[in-house]
Amino acid sequence: LLRERGIEAWQIDDVLLTHVDHDHWRPTWCRVRDLNATVHVHRSHKRANLFNGRARVHIFEHGFETRWLRVEPLLMAHDEAGVVVYRFELAGGGRLGYATDVGHVSSDLVDHLHGVDVLAIESNYDPEMQMASGRPPMLKQRIMGGRGHLSNGQAFEAVRFIEPKSHVVLLHLSRECNTPGHVESLHEGASYGVTITDQFQPTEWIPCACAAPF
Repeated sequence: LLRERGIEAWQIDDVLLTHVDHDHWRPTWCRVRDLNATVHVHRSHKRANLFNGRARVHIFEHGFETRWLRVEPLLMAHDEAGVVVYRFELAGGGRLGYATDVGHVSSDLVDHLHGVDVLAIESNYDPEMQMASGRPPMLKQRIMGGRGHLSNGQAFEAVRFIEPKSHVVLLHLSRECNTPGHVESLHEGASYGVTITDQFQPTEWIPCACAAPF
């Protein structure tokens, strides 16, 4: 997908982990040929066997700076080790918020991301589709119990409170318990631009205020 956007592994300077669930991170990625990036990981997610390979690893708890941006993390509850929500202050002046697998919309989340130019946030499931699915009750409870994922409605409420200035990118749609149509209907007529992502398709470039497109 990166290559479809003209990006090669050697061009990546930094990789920031939100959490270490297998659908978001695998240690073998550190061995990707030509990947010389620094992998930034919250102290809560540090494991002895997590970063086998050649990657440089930076363990953090608080905000830090890279060559291109200022990073402000917020650790939230998700499963056992939590998940990191990021606020990025870009060198060109743009502000990006990134939140996935957060489970619920807290005041800390809203305060941390309030007023960003572009907000990327999960819109994981439609509650009716989730309840009607053949998934085990334990899995449904894990997803919907406040430490798993945001429903479409919760994501929409988060957007309302965070008030992004220009664009919303909706992430992590469940293939079994959601559809782009369910998500899109909630944001119809919004004052901000809307992009719904697809895990099998690269997302178009989205400008962030006066910063260069990312």
